[in-house]
Amino acid sequence: MSLHLIRASAGTGKTEKLSQLVLEAVAPATGKPIRLEGLLAVTYTTKAAGELRSRLRRTLAKKGLYEDAQRLPLAYVGTVHAVCKRLLDEFAIAAGAPPALDVLPETLARRALAESLEGALAPEDRAKIDALCVRLQPNIDGFKKTDWMVDARAILELARNNRIGPDELAAMGTRAFEAYVLLACPGRPIDGDAADEEFERSLRAAVKVLGDGDGTDKTAKGIA
Repeated sequence: MSLHLIRASAGTGKTEKLSQLVLEAVAPATGKPIRLEGLLAVTYTTKAAGELRSRLRRTLAKKGLYEDAQRLPLAYVGTVHAVCKRLLDEFAIAAGAPPALDVLPETLARRALAESLEGALAPEDRAKIDALCVRLQPNIDGFKKTDWMVDARAILELARNNRIGPDELAAMGTRAFEAYVLLACPGRPIDGDAADEEFERSLRAAVKVLGDGDGTDKTAKGIA
């Protein structure tokens, strides 16, 4: 068994490299190919998964391996969600899960998240959030109703995508609040020079951490 993990930033050629490794495994120039049923190739996006399957199918056909090209659906090639769902569908009983699994529709997923968030909050914390919503009126609609869940979902999504843990997220929230109080609260004196100096220090620290960059154009332009 051969295991490869491709980890890199966006636009650096992860799909290209993954495609090369998979093609070398299923249709090697020399040696014995792996069975398609034993192939597991996981990508992050649906687009990358579709591109990988397309490349595999074309390469197998060019090599005259038409039967393998037709058997490609037997391989586990897809996004993390798609592959995991397929594994749970096929091995549901062994995993102790219901044999019929499905992805929650967006509306039900939002409702489930809202119920989980509200259930995890202590009554006093919920009262504080309600009082804050009266003052700030986040996401207010035509009926004068506010919805702080929209911002909570956005924060959770950003934290998950950037692999920010609970402790680190809480510290970031404190820093963001302090910056908001410093720069945006009416009636509070603002030291513009101190704010500029802090901003410059933060930029220099960010450039130092980035070093020579990660090979992407966006990062290179940001450093410049």
